[in-house]
Amino acid sequence: METTILHTQPLVDALIPQVKSAVAALPAAPTLAVVLVGDDPASIIYVNKKKEAIENLGGNCCVHHLGRGTTQELLESTLRTLNEDSSIHGVLLQVPLPKMLNASRALNIIHPSKDVDGLTETSWKNMEQQANHIFYPATPLGVMRLLQWIQVKLEHKKTVVVGRSRLVGKPLTEMLRQQNTEITTFSKEHPIQQGIIKDADIIISAAGCAGLITGDMIKQGAVVIDIGVNAVNSHTKKRKVVGDVIQAEAIGKASYLTPVPGGVGRLTVISLITNLVEAAAIQQSRPTPTWEIPTFNT
Repeated sequence: METTILHTQPLVDALIPQVKSAVAALPAAPTLAVVLVGDDPASIIYVNKKKEAIENLGGNCCVHHLGRGTTQELLESTLRTLNEDSSIHGVLLQVPLPKMLNASRALNIIHPSKDVDGLTETSWKNMEQQANHIFYPATPLGVMRLLQWIQVKLEHKKTVVVGRSRLVGKPLTEMLRQQNTEITTFSKEHPIQQGIIKDADIIISAAGCAGLITGDMIKQGAVVIDIGVNAVNSHTKKRKVVGDVIQAEAIGKASYLTPVPGGVGRLTVISLITNLVEAAAIQQSRPTPTWEIPTFNT
């Protein structure tokens, strides 16, 4: 079978002019406040990429960089101040936090109207109840848009999601369930049942475990979406980024396969931005934009 590698830049490129148009229609540019605690190199890179992407599309992004020794009280006070600032339309707390801080407690300080990362308990309840307006976490939202792009009919499809994180696995599972998909979830801590994953029409892995999904787990023609991001040593002893799926083994078996890098990560950033634009529109009493997803062209 020929495997189509899903480089997602064309989908991002289709959303960019829509975002620019929606931003231009707002009285004030959508503004994101990012709270970054400590000096984790990966977190700093992620925040800088988000800031650059938002500003390139006409929005604003201000980073509140707190030191590693920040207390829970200072962190929560910073978030409350941003909640009350009418010039800020979205608030994002970059995780992971230093170990002495309670991330769950801090996240739930963020006001639901500004929770553009969709990580508060209120946002989770809104998603479960399918409320009128929901900010879905950016990575799961990007995955759902990708499935729409390649015109996968989700109803009654057998789907395996590997990874149960609050950031990706759990919300993605709920979003798929609402589309009447037959869902089975696994975590990297528990062995994947070969019979179940081998029968899956769609495999989505967000476990963060290199080489977890092997070729013999993939049914011929399955859609394979790799969300894992893992830094490993290459044969040249240089560090490289790979996903959870052994790509070479998936090629020839999967009908569609997302690469790492160049796959879901790009959709995560643009989906965060569309959430921010929607939040800004609501707060400025403007119509909420709708986003047109094109049809994938091979």
